[in-house]
Amino acid sequence: MLPQLRELGDGQVLEQRHVRDGKFWTSAGASAGIDMMLACVAVVAGDDTARKVQLAAGYCPSGMRYGPQAGAAGAPACVCHA
Repeated sequence: MLPQLRELGDGQVLEQRHVRDGKFWTSAGASAGIDMMLACVAVVAGDDTARKVQLAAGYCPSGMRYGPQAGAAGAPACVCHA
Protein backbone atom coordinates (compact mmCIF):
# COMPACT_ATOMS: atom_id res chain seq x y z
CA MET A 1 0.00 0.00 0.00
CA LEU A 2 2.80 2.46 0.83
CA PRO A 3 4.43 2.21 -2.61
CA GLN A 4 1.08 3.02 -4.23
CA LEU A 5 0.60 6.03 -1.95
CA ARG A 6 4.08 7.27 -2.79
CA GLU A 7 3.35 6.94 -6.51
CA LEU A 8 0.47 9.40 -6.16
CA GLY A 9 3.00 12.10 -5.35
CA ASP A 10 0.41 14.39 -3.74
CA GLY A 11 1.80 14.24 -0.24
CA GLN A 12 4.44 12.92 2.09
CA VAL A 13 4.08 9.29 3.21
CA LEU A 14 5.41 8.73 6.73
CA GLU A 15 5.89 5.29 8.24
CA GLN A 16 4.95 6.22 11.80
CA ARG A 17 2.28 4.98 14.20
CA HIS A 18 0.86 8.49 14.52
CA VAL A 19 1.49 11.86 12.92
CA ARG A 20 0.79 15.40 14.05
CA ASP A 21 0.42 18.06 11.38
CA GLY A 22 -0.43 21.32 13.10
CA LYS A 23 -3.80 20.91 14.79
CA PHE A 24 -4.46 17.60 13.02
CA TRP A 25 -3.50 14.23 14.48
CA THR A 26 -3.93 10.88 12.74
CA SER A 27 -2.98 7.32 13.58
CA ALA A 28 -2.45 4.04 11.78
CA GLY A 29 -4.84 1.86 13.80
CA ALA A 30 -6.37 1.05 17.18
CA SER A 31 -3.25 0.64 19.32
CA ALA A 32 -1.55 3.42 17.34
CA GLY A 33 -4.54 5.56 18.31
CA ILE A 34 -3.75 4.91 21.97
CA ASP A 35 -0.14 5.95 21.31
CA MET A 36 -1.44 9.08 19.61
CA MET A 37 -3.75 9.85 22.52
CA LEU A 38 -0.87 9.55 24.99
CA ALA A 39 1.26 11.86 22.83
CA CYS A 40 -1.63 14.33 22.68
CA VAL A 41 -2.08 14.18 26.46
CA ALA A 42 1.66 14.83 26.85
CA VAL A 43 1.44 17.91 24.58
CA VAL A 44 -1.71 19.29 26.23
CA ALA A 45 -1.21 18.33 29.89
CA GLY A 46 2.47 17.34 30.18
CA ASP A 47 4.51 14.17 30.40
CA ASP A 48 3.56 13.56 34.03
CA THR A 49 -0.15 13.42 33.18
CA ALA A 50 0.57 11.19 30.17
CA ARG A 51 2.60 8.95 32.51
CA LYS A 52 -0.35 8.67 34.89
CA VAL A 53 -2.75 7.84 32.05
CA GLN A 54 -0.34 5.27 30.62
CA LEU A 55 0.17 3.75 34.07
CA ALA A 56 -3.58 3.60 34.75
CA ALA A 57 -4.15 1.91 31.40
CA GLY A 58 -1.22 -0.49 31.84
CA TYR A 59 -0.43 0.19 28.20
CA CYS A 60 3.07 -0.01 26.75
CA PRO A 61 3.38 -1.82 23.39
CA SER A 62 4.97 1.12 21.56
CA GLY A 63 7.95 1.24 23.90
CA MET A 64 7.21 4.88 24.74
CA ARG A 65 7.37 5.73 28.42
CA TYR A 66 6.21 9.06 29.76
CA GLY A 67 8.25 10.14 32.75
CA PRO A 68 9.81 7.95 35.46
CA GLN A 69 7.60 4.93 36.10
CA ALA A 70 9.94 2.38 37.63
CA GLY A 71 8.81 1.73 41.17
CA ALA A 72 5.41 3.38 40.69
CA ALA A 73 2.84 1.74 42.94
CA GLY A 74 0.87 -0.89 41.05
CA ALA A 75 2.77 -0.41 37.80
CA PRO A 76 2.74 -3.43 35.50
CA ALA A 77 6.19 -4.78 34.58
CA CYS A 78 5.86 -3.64 30.95
CA VAL A 79 5.51 -0.03 32.09
CA CYS A 80 8.33 -0.13 34.63
CA HIS A 81 10.97 -1.76 32.46
CA ALA A 82 12.00 -0.27 29.12
